[in-house]
Amino acid sequence: MREQATLIRRIFSRDTAPSLITALLLMGSSIPADAETFTTFDPPGSEATLGGSISEAGLISGSYYDGSIFRGYIRAVDGSFTTFDANGSIDTFAFGINAKGAVTGQYEDSNFLWHGYVRSSGGKIKTFDPSGSIRTEPLIINDKGEVTGTYEESNSRQHGFVRTADGMITTFDPSGSQSTYANCINRAGAVTGGYETSDLHFHGYIRAPDGAMMTFDVSGAVHTLPQTINNSGTVAGFWDDSNFEVHGFVRTSDGTITTFDPKGSTYTASDSINARGLIDGNWADRNNAVHGFVRTVGGKIKAFDPPGSTYTYGGGINRTGTIAGSYFDGNSVEHGYIRTP
Repeated sequence: MREQATLIRRIFSRDTAPSLITALLLMGSSIPADAETFTTFDPPGSEATLGGSISEAGLISGSYYDGSIFRGYIRAVDGSFTTFDANGSIDTFAFGINAKGAVTGQYEDSNFLWHGYVRSSGGKIKTFDPSGSIRTEPLIINDKGEVTGTYEESNSRQHGFVRTADGMITTFDPSGSQSTYANCINRAGAVTGGYETSDLHFHGYIRAPDGAMMTFDVSGAVHTLPQTINNSGTVAGFWDDSNFEVHGFVRTSDGTITTFDPKGSTYTASDSINARGLIDGNWADRNNAVHGFVRTVGGKIKAFDPPGSTYTYGGGINRTGTIAGSYFDGNSVEHGYIRTP
């Protein structure tokens, strides 16, 4: 049980530096083939490109390895790149991007400590840490400039935080939490994520903008791991059963939970949900190959892989259904991709 909880924790916390590849992860019913198109990309000088997030306007944030360090990038709709590093960093990772083009992520300093940052659309970078943090991992920035993520204290306990656009940081934990992970914040300021209790089980939560906490579990779940929330309050994530088989789930704002798997999946994980309720994610087949998927509100699922992909990972989906992520080619080199429906 402890080994399983440790594995889930690593997947759930999205450890960055080791997670060039984000963890194994899609699909049940299928939908007819559509006219999907793929665009692959790499920033100039990239030896490995990690997908991150896509904005409603089609801007993509992520990270790449230049042969020496990891750096952040923003890819514009016209295909041009802006690359950047946080001041004093030896590695910079870019995660979330909002409609205005502001980016959040984390960076490692010369003392091997990890800090958070926000980069404005104009390029100004502000760094931050919650009080007592030895590792800060911001993940998502909403259109109001609010950031959520997780930080770790010296006792190895994790906590959630929300940082407002003016820099005020509020930390939080659901009642009974031993470690808390905050994974997504919507436009209203509602946060979703998961927390671990003393029995090493994970549970889901939604934190309202006023701080009120609501917790939930998928029926029959050993661990419930929410990953994303849209502006309607619908949450998606993954859970595992008593056989340690991992499945996807979606929870609507009225509390209705639906579970799902692609046909043939041995591991299903939702990654992002858009305003229309489309979910993107990843799934592993019986040969341990990892593929992408998109699930409609009605429950139809389509699997996909960019051409030449041996492993496909999601990153984010915007209102139009455009997905940004990364994939490995036959030479085990990671590249970014855009899937346009």
